[in-house]
Amino acid sequence: MFVGLLDTTIPAGANLTDTNLHVVTGINTLGSGVVTVSLVGDSPDGVAVFDNDADINADGAVTVTASTRMSTGGDITSTDDNVTITTVTVVLTKSITVDTGPGIGDIVVDSRIDGTTTNSQSLTLDAGTGGPLTVTGSIGASTAINTFTVVDSNGAEIGTLDTDYIVADTLVYIIQSQTDVLVRFNDGVKTPQVNADAAAYHLQFAVSGTNVGTDMGSDYLSAILRNTGVASFGDGSSDILPFQSGVQVFTASSVEMYG
Repeated sequence: MFVGLLDTTIPAGANLTDTNLHVVTGINTLGSGVVTVSLVGDSPDGVAVFDNDADINADGAVTVTASTRMSTGGDITSTDDNVTITTVTVVLTKSITVDTGPGIGDIVVDSRIDGTTTNSQSLTLDAGTGGPLTVTGSIGASTAINTFTVVDSNGAEIGTLDTDYIVADTLVYIIQSQTDVLVRFNDGVKTPQVNADAAAYHLQFAVSGTNVGTDMGSDYLSAILRNTGVASFGDGSSDILPFQSGVQVFTASSVEMYG
């Protein structure tokens, strides 16, 4: 367990290898210092715990590998360097932001992600102008999160399998992605509202399972899409995507509909 702030200024950064890790205050690196966490073992081992506000602020790449689980309430920030998380489940104990900086820096979360309490924790991902963004598993499928936000990316792939639902009980929000890149939800998006702000990215809700607009009492439309690239719904002839309270597509270059 690290109770105080783990602070280093050398390029080697912080390299933490064990069966379990508990960070109470946070990790800071300077001088291009990386943060590498490698935890192995079967449950109850292979667990990384970052307490609420136990942030990682790295001047290099951040890599967290935990064979069982990562529980976190801390933000992760790098300076145009990759952030990679590999585990079975990431459990959010507080709303967090993963930010690789304004330029390059990929975000890869090879895991499913869940909240702790339904509709309480939010997830914000910002891969900057040069970083692609990938979440291989579901988000909120077991315990729904509050809001899922993509701030910026050089393309985003959310989910892989047909069971990788994105469940956000308040909002799914795409603020920005770069020109001509695709923000793709590979499985169903279940949320009361989707907002996509204006920029020249493409947006695709790929398959059946999407159900937007479950809050029928709200005085807004369930999906407000202002991206100026292609807006695409489905990718096969049998797809069904209910938008319960309607959808407005304002300035898309074209609209593609399948199903």
